[in-house]
Formats: sequence, structure tokens, C-alpha cells
Amino acid sequence: MCWVNKVLESHKSLSVNEFIIVFDLDDSHESNISHWVYTAISKRAQKFELNLFPALCWPPASGIYEFSQGCYDYLKSPCGLSRVKSLRFLYFDTVNVTEEILEFFINNCPNLDDLRVGRSDNLLRLKVVGSLLQLKCLHIDHCNNLEELEISCPSLLSFKYFGPEIKLHVKNVPQLVDVLIGGGHGIGKGKVIGPIVNYFPQLKTLELHVELNEVVYQLFRASGLIQL
Repeated sequence: MCWVNKVLESHKSLSVNEFIIVFDLDDSHESNISHWVYTAISKRAQKFELNLFPALCWPPASGIYEFSQGCYDYLKSPCGLSRVKSLRFLYFDTVNVTEEILEFFINNCPNLDDLRVGRSDNLLRLKVVGSLLQLKCLHIDHCNNLEELEISCPSLLSFKYFGPEIKLHVKNVPQLVDVLIGGGHGIGKGKVIGPIVNYFPQLKTLELHVELNEVVYQLFRASGLIQL
């Protein structure tokens, strides 16, 4: 990791287009990871990916890195607020991040059009709500403690969810054309699929990884996708 920090120290530009970290690291490296997060924000990165998914074993031996309070405090500062506005693409994988932090990015990054979150145990609820949001892609993957997700976003084109059964609320997504739903036991009972049934006719791509049962069949029938 020392060489990563040396590269960052040698980079004198005030901004970067992309800042991507794909590294098999756990929370024992919290100081270095938080420094990278701070650097990405301070450099006005347009694309920021922090992917710490372990290459060999799950879960990580020490624990999952948690988005630090120090980084969040910097985000909320006048300096952080001015620099995070450049962000267009944000991807956290194997990073514990709360709804408060994600909703900060959603509501304070006017150019954010792609948000992806994977394997965050701290994410319990999330609201992606706002008529002025520019978000086009929302992908939530294996956030196994997520309980509720609310979406109201006129610009949204793609929604992909893979995980446990949750309470899903969807409205005001007139441009939605691409949907993927999948996950573990119970995902096909209707709580996740049901809220998007009304949008089935406008979709160009619908991909379901769920158990086929009577509930799913009736939802398809009600949407007009199955004609008897």
C-alpha cells in the first residue's frame, strides 16, 4: 500500500477523472483506505470506485471497512461539499456505509447518474427520492441487512437489485427500461416484484432470478405479460 500512497503524493493535479481502488483489504487498513477516500473527494473525482471484495475468503478475516466518520465530516464541510459535486459515478463494494452517507451523496451530487452498492452490512434503509435527481442507474447487490428501499426518481433508467426480501416502494420512474431482480429465499413472494409490476409494459429488459411460484405467475398475468 505504500506504493499507492506514493503515487497519490506524486500526483499534483487538482482533479482526476477516475479514482478506482480494487484491493483485497479489510478494516485493519482503515487509515490507508480513509486516506484514499479523502483523496478521491479532494481531487474532485468524477468516477469513484472503492471495491474491497476479498479474493479468497468471505467475510474478510478482520472485518469490513467502515466509511469513517472523519471522511463523512469532511464531505459535509464547505470544502468537501464544493468538491464532491463533480461526482458522476459512485461504487462501494464490501464497504460498510449507512443510509445517511449514501443519501448525502444522492442529494448533494447534482451530476451523480450511477450509484452502485454491494455487500454493505450497515445499510438498513435507503431513499432515492427527488424530482431533480439525475440518477440513471441504481444497483444494490448483496446488502443482506437491507430492509426497505424507496425510489422516486424521474431520470432512472436502470434498477438492479439482488439480495434478501425487502420492502420496496417505487413510483415516478417514467423512464425506467432495465430491471433485474434476484436473491435468496422469499424474493419471489411479491414484495420486491409487486411494486414494479405497473412498469413492466415500458421495460426493454426484465431479468428475474427468483423462484417460480403462483405469486410470481399472478403478477405476470396481472401485468399482461402472460396472456391466457
